[in-house]
Amino acid sequence: MILCNELLKSKTIHFNFYPKFATPIIAGQIAEKELQSYMSKGPEVISRLFSESDHRFMTQNEVKYQLLVNAFYDDKKKKEVRVLITVDDLGFWSTLIPLCRDDFYYLND
Repeated sequence: MILCNELLKSKTIHFNFYPKFATPIIAGQIAEKELQSYMSKGPEVISRLFSESDHRFMTQNEVKYQLLVNAFYDDKKKKEVRVLITVDDLGFWSTLIPLCRDDFYYLND
């Protein structure tokens, strides 16, 4: 069995061999991709997130991830909205403290 130290020294990490080792990296990639997807959607989609969060599950590299998308005003006068994506792999710590990514969206009249 290959030790984690040997994997780090060789700088070649086989994620299929250690799927839980790669989970935070993959969760970050999922969060960034989803955030960019939501940021490119129209204001009606972002406005809907005020009253109803998007929640779904997805599987990547044999690991099941839970995604939650929320939006809330960061500055209501400027119509500055924070879009927040949280991703966790349904493990104990990641459920308590999920990986988060956010960005600002400006609602137009």
